[in-house]
Amino acid sequence: MVEKMWPALKSCKHESYDELDQLPDDLLLLIISFLMMKPAARTSVVSHKWNHLWRCFPVLVFESSSAMRRMIVRNEEAILQERANFVKWVNGVLESHLGRTIDEMRVAFHLDSKCQAHIDKWVVFALAKQVKRLKLDITTLLDFGHGYSFPKWNMSLYQTHNVSCLRYLCLQYVDITTEDVDYLLCTCVFLEDLSIISSQSLSYVRSACSSPLQLKHLTVAACRQLRTIDILAPKLLSFKHDGNPIELHIRNAFNLSKVSFGSVRYRGDVLAYAFESFSKYNSQLEYLRGRFDYSA
Repeated sequence: MVEKMWPALKSCKHESYDELDQLPDDLLLLIISFLMMKPAARTSVVSHKWNHLWRCFPVLVFESSSAMRRMIVRNEEAILQERANFVKWVNGVLESHLGRTIDEMRVAFHLDSKCQAHIDKWVVFALAKQVKRLKLDITTLLDFGHGYSFPKWNMSLYQTHNVSCLRYLCLQYVDITTEDVDYLLCTCVFLEDLSIISSQSLSYVRSACSSPLQLKHLTVAACRQLRTIDILAPKLLSFKHDGNPIELHIRNAFNLSKVSFGSVRYRGDVLAYAFESFSKYNSQLEYLRGRFDYSA
C-alpha cells in the first residue's frame, strides 16, 4: 500500500544511504508525509539517510498561512520581504530536489507579476518532473502589484516536457488566455480534473482538438470575460460554472451526474442559458444546483 502511494520514490537519484536507519525507505517517507514542507526538511539532521530521503519527497506543498496573514496588516516593505522569503524558500527546495518525478505540487501565496519569472520556473520544474497534480493559488493584495499570468503554453513548453502525465490542474487567481487553454487541453491528453478560478483574460473554454477530452471534472468560476464553454467530454462526471450567463455546449457527457451553475451576484434569470445544454442529461443527474438572484 505504501509502495503504491509513493511511486516517485523509486526514481530518486540518490541510492547510497547510510546504514544508520534500518527502517525501510517507504516507511520513512510515509512518516515524513505527515509533515509540512519545512518540518520535513528539518528531518535532514536525523541522519545522512534522512538528509537525502526528504529531498526525494514526491509531494511538494508550499503554503504559509501565517505569512499571508501578516502581509494583510503590514506595510509595503514588509509585504515585499515576506514575498522574498517565500520565493527563496521555494527556489531552495526545488534546487535541492533529487527525485526524477513528483506526484503533486501545490503553491499558495500572495504573489504578483514581479514574481513572474520565479513562478514560471516552478511550473517548468513541475512539468519536467512529470507532475500528476499541479495547483497554483497565486492571490495578490489589491494595493500591491498585479497578478500572475500562466506561462505561454507554446510549442517549446509542451514538446520539451512530458505534459501527458498531468491529471489534475487547478489555477486560482492565475491569468490564462483562451489560446493557452486550447493548447493545454489538446496536449495534456490524460487531464481529468481542471479548475480555472478568477482568470481575467479567459473568454472561451473549448475543445480545439478533434479528439474527445478525457476530463471528468471541470470547474470555471469568477472569470469575468468568459463568454463560452464548448467541450466534447464523454467522460465528464461533474461540471461547475460560477458566474454570469454564458453560452454553454457540454456535448456527449452521458456520464454527467453533478451540475452547478449561476451566481448570486447576477441579477437576472440564469436558468435559460443552462437549460438547453443540460436538459438532455436530466434523467441521469444526481445533483443539480442553480444559483441566481430572484430580486431582479
